[in-house]
Amino acid sequence: MFLCAVGLYGVSAVYSIFLLRQGFREDNRLNYLLLLGGFVLHTLAMFQRGFSLQRCPINNLYEATLFIGWTIVTAYLVIGAWPRLRFLGAFAAPLLFGMGVYAFMLSLGLKQTVKPDFSGGGPSLHAALILLSYGTFGLSSLAALMYLNQEHDLKFHRMRRCFL
Repeated sequence: MFLCAVGLYGVSAVYSIFLLRQGFREDNRLNYLLLLGGFVLHTLAMFQRGFSLQRCPINNLYEATLFIGWTIVTAYLVIGAWPRLRFLGAFAAPLLFGMGVYAFMLSLGLKQTVKPDFSGGGPSLHAALILLSYGTFGLSSLAALMYLNQEHDLKFHRMRRCFL
């Protein structure tokens, strides 16, 4: 299921490259819908893993990467609900695809031999909040990248930024 989500993130990343080359002259609802589909599959994969382990899936690097990517796409979908901010998905899609491929490569060598014991909810909540902050930081770095791209276009007098 997660592999299908990574596939949708990859299609969105390729489409984002075309959007970046065209200069965002059109509304990119297709990119938003691709990331929404990837989010649904990503969420289902996380729930499936969590229910199979009977705990929050944040115990190893694969699960942490999975959770950070899910946080980035969730934050983008909330911000991308406004049509004027949907272009941020063109910056988020390649990052999500790269993180998904990295997480998938981590899962190939993963062996679950010892079942961890989390007797209290404190460590799990703490780890989840840390990973949420990492995802938020990733999204803010994408916004900074978008700002630098816009500043570069304004410096060289490109008018495509005025049409967003």
